[in-house]
Amino acid sequence: MGNKLKYFLIVLLFFTITITFFLNIINLYKENRIQTVLNSHTNKLETYYNILSHNQKINSDIIYEQTLDNEKLVSILEQANIAKNKNDLNRVNKLREKAKNILQKEYKYYKKNGILQYHFVFPDNISFLRMHKLSKFGDDLTNIRKDFAYANKKLEIVRGFAQGRTAHAFRNVYPILDKNKKHLGAVEVSFSSELLQDYFSKVNKIHTHFLVRKDIFNSHTWEKDGLILKYRVSSEHKNYMVTMTDEHTVKKCIIENKKRIEPNKKEIDKLIEEGEKFSVYTIFKEKARVTSFYPILHSITKEPVAWIVSYTKDSLIDKTLEVNFYLNILVVLLLLIIFIFIYLQLIHKDILKIIIEEKTEHLSKMNRELEESEHELQLINENLEIKIKEEIEKSRDKDKALFEQTKMASLGEMIGNIAHQWRQPLSVISTTATGMVIQNELDMLTKEQIEEYGENINKNAQFLSKTIDDFRNFIRGSTKKEEFRIKESIKSFLNLIDTSTKKHNIKIDINIQKDIMVTSLKNELNQCLINLFNNSKDIMIDRDIEDKVIQINIKENNENLEIFFYDNGGGVEENIIDKIFEPYFTTKHQSIGTGLGLNMTYRLIVERMNGTILVSNEKFNIEENNYYGALFIIKLPLK
Repeated sequence: MGNKLKYFLIVLLFFTITITFFLNIINLYKENRIQTVLNSHTNKLETYYNILSHNQKINSDIIYEQTLDNEKLVSILEQANIAKNKNDLNRVNKLREKAKNILQKEYKYYKKNGILQYHFVFPDNISFLRMHKLSKFGDDLTNIRKDFAYANKKLEIVRGFAQGRTAHAFRNVYPILDKNKKHLGAVEVSFSSELLQDYFSKVNKIHTHFLVRKDIFNSHTWEKDGLILKYRVSSEHKNYMVTMTDEHTVKKCIIENKKRIEPNKKEIDKLIEEGEKFSVYTIFKEKARVTSFYPILHSITKEPVAWIVSYTKDSLIDKTLEVNFYLNILVVLLLLIIFIFIYLQLIHKDILKIIIEEKTEHLSKMNRELEESEHELQLINENLEIKIKEEIEKSRDKDKALFEQTKMASLGEMIGNIAHQWRQPLSVISTTATGMVIQNELDMLTKEQIEEYGENINKNAQFLSKTIDDFRNFIRGSTKKEEFRIKESIKSFLNLIDTSTKKHNIKIDINIQKDIMVTSLKNELNQCLINLFNNSKDIMIDRDIEDKVIQINIKENNENLEIFFYDNGGGVEENIIDKIFEPYFTTKHQSIGTGLGLNMTYRLIVERMNGTILVSNEKFNIEENNYYGALFIIKLPLK
């Protein structure tokens, strides 16, 4: 019993440590996944805000340009500055009325497009004209509107969120200069936060709150003119007011929302104080609700003075929490089963001990058997190197035999070609000789006919001799390089394949730049060309190409001979094109292909003639006819 209790306590300890480790890993994965989702909500809110801000910037810049292009308005502002400097308030009032009449039509259009304020001030920040509140003018905004003061002082554009005398807005303040760069004041084009919330609600289908920090309100001002009806202390943070629009109700946005975010209240307070964008989530009515906060910076101080807060549902978080719950249960059950099994194994240690002893004895026996076999293994190792060398020699002999087999196959086909080429000349010689005998017996043979018949017999005999010479030169081979004309070599090559081209109806198109002299292995070069020809011929026959074409272009380039060998067999498959020069690699049936023809060509050109050969699939044309197939490029040194 003592051992069982000891084993139980040990297993329980390890179970506790292990389950804690795995559950922490699973929960860390859950938190990371949820944080990724929250970050996507935060970034989405930021993107929507940036899109709207960009559109507002474009619209306000257009209004500013239209303002500067309005020559009548600019003239009125110049006159108003002069009248103000002379303290002629009556003149200033008349000019204000003129400006109002000029801008009234444009302002109605601007207002329909979301413009909240269209406001002109003098260089000393005294209000000249508020198109949104015509009755209010002449007040000094220096200490209230830092953006006006900055724009008039620095003559720079100021953009951003700022509080005014009675309302906050997204403001764009521009300095006004006439054509002579004389400073006439500044103009404001602003958008309300209600426009932002309306954009999120109608365009992006997102419910938002717009929070404004209490201390940017004038403590007396924000309660005036009915503004108390538009702002309430927010449920998100006690130091912020929430803008109440038509779609915001106290019950939904204050009372219920306070209950919804209560679990995250301390975290929200802390993160708002830090001033960076963030998102949190909570489970409300058994569903994940994401609350995202994006800070709005003051146009001058660049500190957060307002926040856009969005409220959205997220099924991905619901799914993550659900998976995490079941995964925790699964891990606990699996580990419990494992540790129960371990515990059972421990309490049966005596049985395990017997099994181990048996295994140990068995291993000892095997060890003795291995020791007895050690001498035999040493003998095998001693002979292994010899056997490996023998196998390598056999492999080399096999390669050599197949190499010769490939060459003999080419020779066999050429012998057939020569036999076919000889038939017609032999037939002509036989017919001529028989005719001479018959005419001689009939005493009809003249001296002229004897000369004619003799010349005909000699001509055909010369053809037979030339054919034999070409074949003898080809099979004789030579390891010594010789100088030869490339045209003669190509002519010999064409003579060797003549029968095959006619039999299979293959058109050969030869283009030689000039009669080039080459010092190389003439017969080996012909062997390479014959191998390429046979390869192309087999491919075109196998693929049933009706119009079989081979084009050979030869030119001299930088002390090198370049041979371009095209066929229209459809090209080499891309997945094998890098392997076709390897030994024993063939796409033909085993009975007709050894895989050494192209390998022989590669070795002759690279190892024997110090050249290179490349293959690719290319288009080419002959007599305005376009073809596609394999291209072999052979490059040899001229000397």
